Parts: sequence; C-alpha cells; structure tokens
Amino acid sequence: RAYLRSHAQDCGEADRILCRLNRHIDNDTDADRFISMFLGLLDPVAHRFSWSNAGHPPALVVRADGGCVSCRNTGMALGMTDEDVFEAGETIDLAPGDTVVLYTDGITELRQGDEMYGDARLQESVARHVGGSAAELLDGIFRDAQQWAGSEHPGQDDLTVAILRRES
Repeated sequence: RAYLRSHAQDCGEADRILCRLNRHIDNDTDADRFISMFLGLLDPVAHRFSWSNAGHPPALVVRADGGCVSCRNTGMALGMTDEDVFEAGETIDLAPGDTVVLYTDGITELRQGDEMYGDARLQESVARHVGGSAAELLDGIFRDAQQWAGSEHPGQDDLTVAILRRES
C-alpha cells in the first residue's frame, strides 16, 4: 500500500502508477508471487473515471440507461515481469445514475460442481438490481451469487464487491 500511495501522489495516470508499482513488486517478491489489481482513478469534479487493469476481473460500468461497459484487462498481474506492460484503459465520463461495479474473481468463480457462476450471471444480477440503491445492488449481487452456489460462503475464494455510483 505504501508504494501505491507514493506513486499515486506523483503520477495521475493509472497505467504509469501500475508500471512503477510493478517494478517494486517484481523486485520485492518471490518469482511465484503476483498481485492482480484494478486501479481506478475518479475525478469527482469532472465526473471522469480512468483506469488500468493488472490481471484483475474487469470493472463494469452500468449506464443510467441500462447499457453496460466492461473495463477490459490492460496488462498482466503485478510481479509477473519487470517490464512496463500496462496500458491505460479508457477514460469514461460518468453521468448521473451511472454505476461502477468492482469485484474479485471469487464472485465469478463460485462453483456448482464443475460449473462457474461466471461473468454472464454476474452481469444479469447487476442488471436486475442496479435500479435500487448502491446498498441494495450490493446485497442483490451477493444474494444471487450465494443462492446460485447453494451456500452462505463456500470458502473457495474471497467474495468482494465495491459499488461506486454518481448520484447527481
């Protein structure tokens, strides 16, 4: 976290922050260790969201009109190489009512036997619950995933979801 905070203060571009952070992680960790990370930068005045993605599940941007944009992967996980392998994602203008959904792969990799919950089910859940408050959306995502998986928490992986919504 200290490296991230340090680089975020002197560099306002997500891809450059990840490149700098990657060098530290590559130098400071064993070769078999890596970190996936989605780094989003929000400009609260201009209502702009920019990002870069280091091997993490893509964030979803759900527009107020119901359209959905996936924030694609722009690089491999941190610590996999010492090269600058990260690209900037798009910069997205957030309109009133737009919602950003960040999540870990523990949600999409929930299992029923050999079948995973997957991106499509997650997107269906988001579409079903996005009309409510951010808290209701979060509760709905967890409820749908847990009902599908058949347990409160199967313990396979972490289950993390974060919601960012522009109200006005």
